Amino acid sequence: KAKNGQGLWSEVGTSDGITVSDITPPTTPVVTDDGDTTTSTTQLHATWTSSDPASGIAEYQYAIGTSAGGTDVVPWTSAGINTEVTHTGLNLTVGTTYYFAVKAQNGQGLWSEVGVSDGITITDSTPPTTPVVTDDGDTTTSTTELHASWSSSDGESGIAEYQHAIGTSAGGTDVVDWTSAGINTEVTHTGLNLTVGTTYYFAVKAKNGEGLWSEAGVSDGITVGNHSVSDGDEGKIAGLPFWGWIAIGVVVVLIIGVVIGRRLAHKRV
Repeated sequence: KAKNGQGLWSEVGTSDGITVSDITPPTTPVVTDDGDTTTSTTQLHATWTSSDPASGIAEYQYAIGTSAGGTDVVPWTSAGINTEVTHTGLNLTVGTTYYFAVKAQNGQGLWSEVGVSDGITITDSTPPTTPVVTDDGDTTTSTTELHASWSSSDGESGIAEYQHAIGTSAGGTDVVDWTSAGINTEVTHTGLNLTVGTTYYFAVKAKNGEGLWSEAGVSDGITVGNHSVSDGDEGKIAGLPFWGWIAIGVVVVLIIGVVIGRRLAHKRV
């Protein structure tokens, strides 16, 4: 307002106003996930903190990636003004590390720098399937070697190793103690000293990429038979079936009959 020489004051004039604005963004969010590892392959959880004393936090956005600050798993998604999120419906891979990224916007529309978690790795919590073990039938004539094959699976971290054993009882290890087969799915174990009439069993267990062992799978057993009779030779003498010997006998009898008949005919003459 203004006063003149006569002491009279004017009306009050007013400016159109000037607003003090926030020119600094929020602090970079500090992001925390749920530790170093998780067994869930479908969801991830994280919390964060940020501040803006001047104009306050108006919105948070988060993303998830397989690299620090990445967005290849979940693109930038609004979390409103919430300071945590559990993101479900994911398809995560065992052995992969995932990172949360979070940024904050203040009341003036300014975005903070991106804060990133230190990463959480998906681990396998289930062992491989119990191996299905198959030996070479009901009997064998070998007293020095046994062969078996098997199958198992682990859809999360894969098979890292198989071990096998041989015993005279299902699951026993009294003939061959637990021995690594690597990732092979069959073995021929030689140099054995097997007993005729005894039944032997293969046992196999599988380890996955997380070091978890399956239950032991066991074959149905294979019995060592007598060397003189091998599989497929039962009912044979010197390798020839009984009916073969009968046929030979009939032929011999016929030949002898013909010879005797000729001699008798010659005597009559």
